[in-house]
Amino acid sequence: MKKKGLDTEKLENYLTVLGRSHRHNRESSDLDFDTVRNTMYKYSRNVQTKFFSVPELKELFFLFSKDQGLQEFVEERYKDKEEEYSGRVLGYIALLEKEAMEL
Repeated sequence: MKKKGLDTEKLENYLTVLGRSHRHNRESSDLDFDTVRNTMYKYSRNVQTKFFSVPELKELFFLFSKDQGLQEFVEERYKDKEEEYSGRVLGYIALLEKEAMEL
């Protein structure tokens, strides 16, 4: 089944990958954990481009960036940091969203 040109089965698989990427043994699965894990642990422009080249991951990022609870979450998560810190994090998310749209 497809919605907006996305394969919902792939979307579900990538949700699984995102949810289990920290602790999952990559060798025991046919899912592509590297695209997600490299974004978290080996970040670079090439890794970012590869992540956003996967339509399902790009869509999941857009859903994340537009979530109404995102600002509250970021502010709560970084409440012990400098006041500007949460603003910088939200700014980085907005910048990534803009860059993803350009790919």
